Amino acid sequence: MKSWLKKGFKLLPWHVRDVIFYSRTFRRLPNLRNPKTFNEKTLCRKHYDCYSNARFPLLADKYQVREYVSAKIGQQYLIPLVCVLDKVEELAALQSHLKDTVVKSTHGAGMVHFFDEVPDDEGLKQAQQLFQRWLETDYTAHAGEHHYSMIPRRLVVEQRIVGEQTHLTDYKFHLFRQPDNTYWYVLQMIDCRFDGNMQHRFYVNALTSKELNLLRPALQQALALSVPLMGELEYARIDWYIAQGQPWFGEITLTPAAGFSCAIGDELDQLMGQHWHYQKPVKGMQPARLRQA
Repeated sequence: MKSWLKKGFKLLPWHVRDVIFYSRTFRRLPNLRNPKTFNEKTLCRKHYDCYSNARFPLLADKYQVREYVSAKIGQQYLIPLVCVLDKVEELAALQSHLKDTVVKSTHGAGMVHFFDEVPDDEGLKQAQQLFQRWLETDYTAHAGEHHYSMIPRRLVVEQRIVGEQTHLTDYKFHLFRQPDNTYWYVLQMIDCRFDGNMQHRFYVNALTSKELNLLRPALQQALALSVPLMGELEYARIDWYIAQGQPWFGEITLTPAAGFSCAIGDELDQLMGQHWHYQKPVKGMQPARLRQA
């Protein structure tokens, strides 16, 4: 896209930009009046609920959500916190303690940095420059997810949990509340997320695959713990890691890929959309419960 087109594109309202980008991505127009697919409903949530639901910023904030998780399921599932920083200059005092830590931004996605060793002065300076760019980033400007603009911009420093691989697999439970107040789910597993060879696997409403035999107890626990974290929402994605024989909470995602999830494919896009009973939040809605086999 030529530079003048890019400038003009950024001047358009977000709902117009989304229609254009959706059409370029999926080769069809989105149905936003009567959304059917998962991506279409994600776009509707982004255009409406991200503005009206006051809980969205808290749930998406990678620091404040820790208190929510602790109250719902207990702090033992939280990755140990080193500290939270408001300014990159505060990182210098931690330099000698940064080995095996992970730094994340509170207010967006994809802003993650690993310290395998204690950084030297030049490495620390480069990391501070990166983190400063994060703090200056309004993530809402990336894809129109308004709730991110309501999150205080900070840096979360966590201990790095150790698993069998250098980078842990992501276990993402897409949870959908059903009309009978049970739920339906899709497990999305992402391998090699940070080494350039990312791979996706999906398991639809069952953990019976032989591939999951060794992981099944921890995944069943993570699934059960995801239900109270879903709260009153009709849909949420609850992300986990598994290490040391237990699930560790990652984050709550409300608008996956901002409504442009290509990895799920057309068939799953339709199926997930069928099970997402999209609606505006309703007072007095009861938490979802496990569907009995």
